[in-house]
Amino acid sequence: MITIPFKPIVKLKPVSMKLFTQRAITMAAKAIVPCLVLLNGQANAQSLTSDKTPFSVASEKNSQQKLPDNVSPNWFEQATAYVDQYEHRFEPMNEYGVFKSVSSEQHLSFLLNAGGYTVQNVRSSETQSAWATSFSIKGAGRQHFGWTPVSDFNVVTEASKLVYSYSDVDVEYSNTKEGIRQNFVIRKNFDGKGNLVVKMGINSDLNAVLVNQQKLVFTANGAKESALNYEDLKVWDAKGTILSAHMEISADAKELSIVVNDSKAVYPVTIDPLNTTPTWSTSADDLIPTLLNNLALQVSTLYGYSVAGLGDVNGDGYDDVAVGAPGMVDVIVGTGLANVGGVFVYFGSPAGLPAAPSKILHPTTAVAGALFGYSIAAGDVTGDGINDIIVGSPLDGISLDFGSGGVNGQVGKVYVFQGGSLSGTYPTPFLNVSLNTSLLSATTIALKPLYGLAVAAVDDMNGDGKGEILVGAPLYAEIGAAAIKTGGAFLHLSDAGNTFSTVRALRPQNGSLLGLATPVENLVKALPLGNTLWLVAGPLLTPVLNGPIDGLLFGFSVSGAGKFDNDNLNDIVVGAPGGVNLASLGGGLGLVTAVTDVLSGQILGGSAYVFNGLGNATGVNTAVTTRLQANASGLLGSAANLFGYSVLGGKTASKSRDGRIIVGAPSGAVLSNIVGGLQVKAGEIHIFKKRTAAVSSPLVSDQTVSSPRSSSILSILTGQPINMSILFGSSIDNLYDINCDGIGDLIVGEPLSSSVGLLNANALGGAAHAYFGRADGTYQAAPVWTGTTTISPLLGVNATALFGHAVAGAGHIKGTTDRVQMLVGGPSNSLDFGAGLLNLGNTLAVLNSFAFDNNGLGKAHTFDAAICNPVMLPVTITEFTGREEAKTVVLTWKTELEENIKCYELQKSVDGTNFSKIGIDFPKSKSLSNTYSNTDKHPVNGVNYYRLLIRNNDGKISYSNIISFKFGGSLAGDMVVAPNPVKQTIRIRFSNIETGNYRMEIRNATGQLFNSKQISINQSEQVAMIDRNNNMNTGIYWLTIYDNSHSRVKTVKMLVE
Repeated sequence: MITIPFKPIVKLKPVSMKLFTQRAITMAAKAIVPCLVLLNGQANAQSLTSDKTPFSVASEKNSQQKLPDNVSPNWFEQATAYVDQYEHRFEPMNEYGVFKSVSSEQHLSFLLNAGGYTVQNVRSSETQSAWATSFSIKGAGRQHFGWTPVSDFNVVTEASKLVYSYSDVDVEYSNTKEGIRQNFVIRKNFDGKGNLVVKMGINSDLNAVLVNQQKLVFTANGAKESALNYEDLKVWDAKGTILSAHMEISADAKELSIVVNDSKAVYPVTIDPLNTTPTWSTSADDLIPTLLNNLALQVSTLYGYSVAGLGDVNGDGYDDVAVGAPGMVDVIVGTGLANVGGVFVYFGSPAGLPAAPSKILHPTTAVAGALFGYSIAAGDVTGDGINDIIVGSPLDGISLDFGSGGVNGQVGKVYVFQGGSLSGTYPTPFLNVSLNTSLLSATTIALKPLYGLAVAAVDDMNGDGKGEILVGAPLYAEIGAAAIKTGGAFLHLSDAGNTFSTVRALRPQNGSLLGLATPVENLVKALPLGNTLWLVAGPLLTPVLNGPIDGLLFGFSVSGAGKFDNDNLNDIVVGAPGGVNLASLGGGLGLVTAVTDVLSGQILGGSAYVFNGLGNATGVNTAVTTRLQANASGLLGSAANLFGYSVLGGKTASKSRDGRIIVGAPSGAVLSNIVGGLQVKAGEIHIFKKRTAAVSSPLVSDQTVSSPRSSSILSILTGQPINMSILFGSSIDNLYDINCDGIGDLIVGEPLSSSVGLLNANALGGAAHAYFGRADGTYQAAPVWTGTTTISPLLGVNATALFGHAVAGAGHIKGTTDRVQMLVGGPSNSLDFGAGLLNLGNTLAVLNSFAFDNNGLGKAHTFDAAICNPVMLPVTITEFTGREEAKTVVLTWKTELEENIKCYELQKSVDGTNFSKIGIDFPKSKSLSNTYSNTDKHPVNGVNYYRLLIRNNDGKISYSNIISFKFGGSLAGDMVVAPNPVKQTIRIRFSNIETGNYRMEIRNATGQLFNSKQISINQSEQVAMIDRNNNMNTGIYWLTIYDNSHSRVKTVKMLVE
């Protein structure tokens, strides 16, 4: 460690810097990330441990030559680590605390001193323009500075870290592959009122634009190229509560302020950037080239219109995802019909998701406009322990016979693809379900009920241990009430044969239960001569107001609700976001003008309905258990809120329903007449906690969370005559647990469409937000992570991506030892909700004013929030490795800058999830680095997982990254056929079978060979498929694998049906 006090002076000998890597120069460099930490006591701010494990090119065991005695067997790892560390070091320039550093990955150089730093680009050619940007620290405080960087300080530098330490504040810099990271560690809670503010001066050759008060973008070449980003402040306190923070920039772009609301904070408070760089991206032009080789086809696919985390549908231990493209032209079957649709499945792996789809799903028969893939869900509905994929196709065609021959109609279908049996590039569906003659008539079949607009796999409701299929049809009209499209939802119950032929129809409440008649009566009676008017209008209006209500869009969204009503039985929830102009209810009744005028503009708010599960063969009580709504004043209001546009049953960190219900109201929280005619429908989500007592109806939410971007939107669009639907809450999904606190978290989409373009483009391109869950069943009010579209500096606003139109928790796509990922879709275009394709009536046509133009290719992205263990570790773990030695595994880890450490607990797991302590080490003396070692004396054959629990003196704990180590020896392993009995494709899962080449054979009881196949096993968990031989009749068969020496390894019995 080198310590440089400002007084006296210690001279250092500068060392020349060399770059050891040469990479292609990129025009956009994400380089500088702000971080602000407030501490009352000792500051222990360090970056979280790296998950990079140095590699070896030749082990000592396999080396052909013996190394010299004075050369370490790990020489290459050590040299590589040294080069990496040397490359990112801070080099002293003089005795006054001036340093320089280089980021070869970002092609930037930095000059740093106690008052700030300057960043310059590293040019790749003489023709490339040079630029520089300087940040000078002015101070920190409230109304006045409580600290300025002019007092005495010490400088501490080690490896790739530099600290300017003052009495009350530390200013830290770290150089990583992502660029320079800046932290402020403030030990003093400054006096005064108002927010905490850190101010910096800016002097730049570039143009600075602040976007959404969260991202400072520096652009070059006439605002056509993004050159530098300063972005992504995230703030939480000692209890994990998220605090509000934003950036402000002066009118002349010469001063940047970081503003933090710490009024209710429990110190220490951490303000830290989070990663918003996608870990995986795909778009319509990434699909199989022969599939969509025409740009017009790629644009019109609506790729990313729906996304879903599928869980593990192929049984390989990695979670998988799906991306829907309901507008895709049929190029699979080859009919060329428009809007047939498709779904693209991507299998997870240790490397993440592939660039090309692993499987492509399509309908059995291509129907123009079927919109296959409009909705996607996953869950185990066949009972084999593997999730199945459920796909909605809301305008698919069916034919029914009502006694006088077949009648065709675009009723809609739902397709089920059985997990574990997705054979071939284009798997065929296991079955499809739709409405039958008991639920449709010869008249209603022609009304396009949009069956399949929403789908869900819900938990077991009939007691057979399998999941059920829930389908929404928001334009469904009951038989006998053909003109009244109330909507419907249909629960297909599982059965022994997986036919799902038993259907329970769910319907919304009539107007009498919605309480419409009394408010309307009061409106009329408030008019002059109102009592007289009601004498005439009342008998005409009351039957209509008390009857079925057209346009509710009941079934627009559906979800399992878990055990919401506390009877220990699974429930379901159905959204009805639609509303009607009450004037339409009086149409044709001959009402006088005075009455029709008072009804004009009164719009019914949205609602959602909970239906109680029964746990028996009936499955569900078709009577409404409770109605959920946005406020206690009822459903009648001055503007539709689209409450019920999205519904979701909350889940725990372990992916099980926890009884919470989340409802999106993307046109709620209307901000009207704020500036220049601006009308902003910000959107909100409503949280209903699990009930602990009898459930009443209606119910009002326990918590409301509004769009976090409304204030920044207003600042961007001040003076613009734009009527916007931000649509926060139009898509929601469970994130499981992104901060490792054991509580389920949430992701919310906000596609941000505008009805009037700014410079012929969408004013804001969309966002997705992640929220931490709380133990009390609510969510933290401010997002902990926000992802946005790529900035368009030319427009000064986001691109027209509709980013956030669909969101999903992608799960563990790299395996259970890796962090949870988020999946976000941005289809760039939208379907016509008006009188065109879907024809959902006035409510959605007016409020969802999407641009129906070609705004580019649809895309889908995954993101890693990277926020487990958000409190910085009081130690840097530079290496954590294992080696086999005398039938044990020796674990070694190296540390830097140990502070306040009580002990290290070495923990072990055989499944990567459940860990137990196997050893303990205590900290050594403080020095530049320390090395520790401990031994697992009883490793299992196969893969062993290890991590370090770091226990501080103040009682806090944190964890290192998890490493895996495959212990040698002949592995006992296991082989399982699932599902068993087998119908067609035989799926075999291998666990801890020794790697190598094997032969599989299938024989009957007499030894007759029916099929054989060569297989290479190269993973501890691996799945293989083998087709059923056409000559295999119903009966018992034996599947055996043999190694290269023709020795039998494993045999398993299976039943073929």
